[in-house]
Amino acid sequence: MASCADESEQKKGKEVSLRLGGFKILKGLWGVSVCCTSNEIESSVPLLQRISQKKINIPYLTLSYQTGGHGYHLLCEEPKFSRFLDDHSTACLSRNNRDLTVLSLFPHRNDLRVLARVLEITRRQKTYIHGLASSPSALSLVLDKRNLEKLTYALFGPFTFSSYRTPSDWKLAQKGKEKLFKEVVASYQEKRPKIYGLECWRETFLAHMILEQDSFELLRALSAALAEQNARLIFVNSTPTATPRKHSISFCYTGVSEDQIHGILQRIHIEQQDFSQQEAVILNMTGPHFGDRYGLATRLLQAMSNEGVVPLAMGCTVASMGLVVSKIQAEKAVLAINREFDTLGLVEKCYGINSC
Repeated sequence: MASCADESEQKKGKEVSLRLGGFKILKGLWGVSVCCTSNEIESSVPLLQRISQKKINIPYLTLSYQTGGHGYHLLCEEPKFSRFLDDHSTACLSRNNRDLTVLSLFPHRNDLRVLARVLEITRRQKTYIHGLASSPSALSLVLDKRNLEKLTYALFGPFTFSSYRTPSDWKLAQKGKEKLFKEVVASYQEKRPKIYGLECWRETFLAHMILEQDSFELLRALSAALAEQNARLIFVNSTPTATPRKHSISFCYTGVSEDQIHGILQRIHIEQQDFSQQEAVILNMTGPHFGDRYGLATRLLQAMSNEGVVPLAMGCTVASMGLVVSKIQAEKAVLAINREFDTLGLVEKCYGINSC
């Protein structure tokens, strides 16, 4: 809730800076975007298995179910991993991008204003967004390397950071560091990987939109409008579509009613046919070396396939994995995770119009 001082500033028309812990950067990545005509997401498991068998880590992965197929976006430091696409599927389209950068802001605290503001910054800076993903703590954008410096400077003002007070402080902190995320494979591979925390968000909605890849204005407007209603962002990702330069956006929120969302869509001029939503459950997983180990996403998708669960969306960034499933398949998904991973228990999360 905003303080009296914050409300006073807002009434004067001033934008109050949002306080974050900091931001991290992972440079020098190769990206592959894949759009499959198959409706079965598990058809992509063999590709991920081959990548993990070569001990190649994937620090960023988004995946979503789409009408008539599914799409996913992989980023990796190893350029050779794109070779595995050659015999993956003739029904898949792929695009390779080199020298990409992941910019991650943390912690977002499920605050939709963070997403709205960073998208506004990219619009003002005319920055091309290659991908978008969230973890329980961080919001990540995939960018061209050449856009990084001007964008990081533009973050100061809309945001304040406890780690560095000015752009000069941030630049000084980068000296001697080629990157702030170090990708090293953990020295152990347990039979059942440990999970420190398994969060289950219920009473949420999964929204879906198709946006032009170089214009996320509708998503920014939707985020800002939902923030005004005190809604919370639980999950967001972008994946490729079969149409060039268009992204499929999976967007999970909670805290508003269906009547409120319909009113918001009318106000910001989003056509009903361009927006779909359904009740969903989000499962967030964090664990030791989750950001550094290979094969975890593969095991998660295989576990869902074995249990007959169809993932609606999935995101891996900043040492965590998020999985979106339908409300009716939530219990089966939790069961599959407990079978595949060593969990310490389930933490029920809830916010907004309904209580847990």
